[in-house]
Amino acid sequence: MPELFSTGSRVGVDIAVIESDEGGQEAMVKAVYSGVDSEGRPFTLTAERVHSSAAQPHTLALQHPDGQITMNDGTPLRVEAREGLYDRKQDLLDLDGDVTLHRGDDLTARTQSARIDLNTSTATGDAPVSGTASFGTINGIGFRVEEQGDVITVGGPAHMIIDSQAGPRLR
Repeated sequence: MPELFSTGSRVGVDIAVIESDEGGQEAMVKAVYSGVDSEGRPFTLTAERVHSSAAQPHTLALQHPDGQITMNDGTPLRVEAREGLYDRKQDLLDLDGDVTLHRGDDLTARTQSARIDLNTSTATGDAPVSGTASFGTINGIGFRVEEQGDVITVGGPAHMIIDSQAGPRLR
């Protein structure tokens, strides 16, 4: 069975079905990878199909990736996209097409591309981004997520609308 990931304290590939396409390329179907990161946070990454290329054996192509992690404070963080590329050497996940990030029940951000650095637990993107939260909305060009999702920076020109009826955010 092909190994999906093998870094740090992360563990496991669930049992996956292997199929070949018309060109003879093998792919895992409905792949599930779950484990615990270096900070003890549980995570799961699923994809409809996963395949590697002979030209770049350290890179995995993901169709419809969906990743979830529970932060130290119990907040769930989820990201999904149409496509993704995972570089096993550099521990980078590049997402493309309808990228959506959910942080708990409070924040949803949408963009067309994002890069997640699993070593530094950061996410960045240069494409236009729009976000909604209990306090209002924000739109801008590019973003950066740092400090386990607690710090989110939206690049400019940016436009923010604050809901005057929104109460204080609870932590």
